[in-house]
Amino acid sequence: MSGQAKVLSMLRKMQQRKSSFRKIRIGSLGDGGYVVPDDLAGISHVISIGIGQEVSFDLHFARLNIPVYQYDPTVSGPPIAHPSFNFNRLAWSEADSEQSVTLTSMLNKHSL
Repeated sequence: MSGQAKVLSMLRKMQQRKSSFRKIRIGSLGDGGYVVPDDLAGISHVISIGIGQEVSFDLHFARLNIPVYQYDPTVSGPPIAHPSFNFNRLAWSEADSEQSVTLTSMLNKHSL
């Protein structure tokens, strides 16, 4: 599959879908906050990719004692500490390397 075909395939998967659940915002009103379906019962772990200096989404789950596995190669750690944060200074990529990891590898590493 060509690079363009991969991107188009990914974009089709990311398009908005209808849901029977109402939408809620978790986190800040700007970057770092996300609108998600209110279907979070049973969430036991969170993978957060690209945290930068804004972790309000992550903090929502951490305060519920849900482990948050953070990935970002551009910062040395989260801007605030929390016992439920597990920071990894790695990028998300299509192949594993010393500086990057695939989503599959993230899931495997944390037994998800």
